Amino acid sequence: MSGRELACDTVIVSTGIRPNVQLAKDARIAWGDGIRVDDNMRTSVADVYAVGECAEHRGRVYGLVAPGLEQASVAVSHLLGDAGSYQGSLASTRLKVAGSHVLSMGPMGARDELHRGDRHVWRDPETGRYRVLLVRRHRLEGVVAIGQWDDAARVQSAITDKALIWPWQLWRFARTGNLWPDGEAQDVNAWPASALVCQCKSVNRGALSDAMTGGACSVQALRECTGASSVCGSCKPLLEQLLGSKSPDPVPWHKTLFVTAMLSLLAALAMLFAPVIPYAQTVQATWQWDLLWRDGLLKQISGFTVLGLFALGLLLSPRKRLKRLQALGRFDGWRLAHIALGLLVIVALVAHTGLRLGDGLNAILMISFTVMLLLGALSSGVISLEHRVGGALASRLRRQSVWWHILWFWPVPVALGFHVLKTYWY
Repeated sequence: MSGRELACDTVIVSTGIRPNVQLAKDARIAWGDGIRVDDNMRTSVADVYAVGECAEHRGRVYGLVAPGLEQASVAVSHLLGDAGSYQGSLASTRLKVAGSHVLSMGPMGARDELHRGDRHVWRDPETGRYRVLLVRRHRLEGVVAIGQWDDAARVQSAITDKALIWPWQLWRFARTGNLWPDGEAQDVNAWPASALVCQCKSVNRGALSDAMTGGACSVQALRECTGASSVCGSCKPLLEQLLGSKSPDPVPWHKTLFVTAMLSLLAALAMLFAPVIPYAQTVQATWQWDLLWRDGLLKQISGFTVLGLFALGLLLSPRKRLKRLQALGRFDGWRLAHIALGLLVIVALVAHTGLRLGDGLNAILMISFTVMLLLGALSSGVISLEHRVGGALASRLRRQSVWWHILWFWPVPVALGFHVLKTYWY
């Protein structure tokens, strides 16, 4: 120690690791930056293996615990005669520096190829949080973050699984710093099975769920069974959250909602696949049902009925956001009315078209309308059965079905507007 003093707020010491390869040199085992190994963790000398921070695999040395555990697992499997092989690890580091959470995953270091994808940066000057995504061909390659990030485990899973990152997710990231909606990644039960819960022991959510199914009903039992939370203990709250999961209570009137959803589903399928209603074969028939789509006035009445019912159904969206509407009855009743209106829309469409899809713009409108109603019926069915499915699967199915129903809504008003304009213009 020289006794020299530095006037500063923070000192960063970057030491890294340097594998001790002296033993490999003495034994005439191939070495480079570390002791070179193949995909089975074997060195250049038969029956000699190397794992961990001393091993160099495909020109890379991992100075982290998790890759060493993965390498050890492959080496043991090969020694036991299994066919497993090591394909490399995701370089992932999560730690605290001067009280701030720091995260780095994937090829984000100075020696890695940062030009291999598009960089997306988000920062919050008020809190000092900073995040960078590296996306290549719509898949997440790497990430760097400073500050607490509740989505960290799910981000790591997305990199490992090479999950698709959609444009609207990047748009959300640019605005909020998150790839998924708020709260979606908070619940460990909603994490993918491959998402790591315990990084120290490389234990994912799927392994923990399997252990719980096998009878592990406490943190201690999960620790003994999987090794999770046996090193640093930082994942203990996640284990407690996982153990506290239970199936949700059924939504009010779930049986009525299910029946209405199934009727809407069958009606929407009939719109797509049922044969058209034929015109009357003679003018002498007692009831000329085909007047519904031949008579101009009746066509206008049925058409505006469809439009009116559709507009009433849209009130469910402002009901969620406007306090004045929230005071008018429970949301469960509004949702049931929304589904019933969808069923009435299908009845009005049958009266308006006779199950004829039409051509051109009319066909686009009919198909868009019907698919939107079909997805709405499916989402309502999922909601009514959510208490039976339970867990992360129920939450994911509900979220995705409702999302697709809303997404398919947007082409309908545009096509409907052109349809009305075309009808009265010509």
